[in-house]
Amino acid sequence: EDGTEVRILPPPRRNPRYDGVGGAAASSAELAAQASLELAMFAKSQRQQAAARGREEAAARRQPRASLILLRHGYSAWNEENRFTGWADPPLTSRGREEARLAGSLLREAGVRRVERV
Repeated sequence: EDGTEVRILPPPRRNPRYDGVGGAAASSAELAAQASLELAMFAKSQRQQAAARGREEAAARRQPRASLILLRHGYSAWNEENRFTGWADPPLTSRGREEARLAGSLLREAGVRRVERV
């Protein structure tokens, strides 16, 4: 009569998983053990899912779409003469050829399989 609504709720349904044999209530120790087991199983599944996501994300991060590698020319005849080589393509010296071979080896070791000259 004062405007407060009163609702009577039905009793909770019996759950054989949490109720003892024959409908008798499970002990709190049994409920705690069951809850602990379910929580451990849930935590394990969450860890497995996170690990799977982590592996997928790590694999995606390891696969670059492209790489830009800037490589300066090796030692040239013009370097020996202390001449500016910005717009010319002078021949490499034996030292420059050795530097080029070393650069190629390092690129191969790093997994570079295709090189495009620009």
